[in-house]
Amino acid sequence: MIELRNVSQRFRQHHALRDVSLTLPAGRTAALIGPSGCGKSTLLRCVAGLMQPDEGTVEVDGRPLTADRLAAHRQRLGYVIQNGGLFPHLDGRGNVTLAARHLGWRPADIEARVQVLAGQLRVPARCLAQYPATLSGGQRQRLSLMRALMLDPPLLLMDEPLAALDPMIRAGLQAELRTLFEQLGKTVLWVTHDLAEAAWFADDILLLNDGRVVQQGRLEDLRMHPASDFVTQFLTAQQQLHAGLP
Repeated sequence: MIELRNVSQRFRQHHALRDVSLTLPAGRTAALIGPSGCGKSTLLRCVAGLMQPDEGTVEVDGRPLTADRLAAHRQRLGYVIQNGGLFPHLDGRGNVTLAARHLGWRPADIEARVQVLAGQLRVPARCLAQYPATLSGGQRQRLSLMRALMLDPPLLLMDEPLAALDPMIRAGLQAELRTLFEQLGKTVLWVTHDLAEAAWFADDILLLNDGRVVQQGRLEDLRMHPASDFVTQFLTAQQQLHAGLP
């Protein structure tokens, strides 16, 4: 379980997060959504331990995420960003297995895990032998997902992982990932600008604005019981972009 208690984060005079408190139960998917600059990615980085909040605490399984726990915490999470973040000098297999090799896994165990993940994410063997520059966006993102899952972490942090893909590839990966998340039972925190995507994936939607969580709930909760005029305006803008929201 991930819990933020009164977390605030400033960059000079800009408040990226303002007194944010939330709980992410184990085994569920939550989506962070809101306009650009509202604090979504900053919140994700605090949960990842990539930055320490100026105020408040981040707790993992009931214990504060202190400096002495960061290394162990990072081995228990997978992190996927928009463009995959693959290392260009490593082939697909080298990218996927980097953390396992660093931790001294046996080669046989590494290969067995690679085969399992390649099957789950439908990654052909030839992609594992290719370098990122020779792969399509969808192939790079599948390899990035394999890398994030390599150590079988209980927590997945997804920072707009599908935003750069074309609509058809994106739709296919959305369907595959939702099924995979249900099968694996991971705790997932998913950042997106797309309300339809948030509603598709998430058990809970957290709408942020100006560094604060302005409303939390299912899409129907936000629609039927908006907490502020901003919530209504945000949903109206999204509906103009997506006529097919559920």
